[in-house]
Amino acid sequence: MIAVGEVDIAEEARFRDAVLDPLRQRSVHRVVVDLGRLRFMGVCGANVLIEAHRESLRRAKRFHVVNVCGIPRRALKVLGVYDALTSTPESPPASTSRPVNVIGRTE
Repeated sequence: MIAVGEVDIAEEARFRDAVLDPLRQRSVHRVVVDLGRLRFMGVCGANVLIEAHRESLRRAKRFHVVNVCGIPRRALKVLGVYDALTSTPESPPASTSRPVNVIGRTE
């Protein structure tokens, strides 16, 4: 999935659904969240990513974020979760790197 715009408290529930719903599907084994087009992510967005990481471990699935830059990167670094969320044992297959969902406010 590709996150676009901003993820703040107003978008938290929508972001949570978009990130966690695929992890709850039996047919999905890996979720990749591309943050390259995200201009802002508050702590609530980072908490959603942490929750998704924990959910993926619980369900024995792979979860990671890619293209993290700017404010979202700083937020994850300050919270000490950047490395855990961005580390990948192998590159994702091409089929999972295409946009699945576009979320976030863009104004």
